[in-house]
Amino acid sequence: MRDRLVTALRDRVARYDEQDDPAALFEAAALDEAGRLRELMLRDDGSGRQVVSLAALDALTAFHRARHRARPGENAYSDYGVTLRLSIFRARLFPDIVPDGFAETLAAARRLATEADERARRSWGEFERTRDLGHMDQAVHLLRCAVNLATDGDDIPGLTLARLSAALMLRFQATGHQDDLDEAIETREISIAATAEGHPELGRRYVQLADALRARHEITGERRDLERAVAAG
Repeated sequence: MRDRLVTALRDRVARYDEQDDPAALFEAAALDEAGRLRELMLRDDGSGRQVVSLAALDALTAFHRARHRARPGENAYSDYGVTLRLSIFRARLFPDIVPDGFAETLAAARRLATEADERARRSWGEFERTRDLGHMDQAVHLLRCAVNLATDGDDIPGLTLARLSAALMLRFQATGHQDDLDEAIETREISIAATAEGHPELGRRYVQLADALRARHEITGERRDLERAVAAG
């Protein structure tokens, strides 16, 4: 199965490189193949130790890099962020064969993330001043970019995820669109998972998750959300 998925992703990248047609990269089946390959990237070597398949790792990296090349920035740098994190993972596994310029690539990504975060702050400020939802839409987009580009640093990506979830909650409160509330809850859960035990912001993030879960319970009446809200704080 894993070898078949590696071949499938390699074929998709080759079709894009040879024909300059990105369709094969963006079919629904393509992301499904990538997701399944990621699940199979680690394999037990028979002694209980997990071994990484380098072929799978490189096929996934090439696939997401090709998607970013085909449509740079279109999905808030999601594919570029995945490419960076897979490349970092590879560099930690094989520190002696890190490609030239890798440190500069990471530094450039950090600069992009910082710029996106700063622009999001300005858009957020404009929303608070004007109540124009277009500014909040821009803030959400920029914060998604910052999350996807965040690779290291103190409380990264916990802090950027927390900011994104707060922006989504504000937009939900302004529009009543439950999709934003659902995403805010999911983002807050990921933010908490990315926050170290003992971090001074951890308690507040649990409280924010509880508030969002209670808000959804009021809409849907889902008892599970209320139980989770009580457990979160």
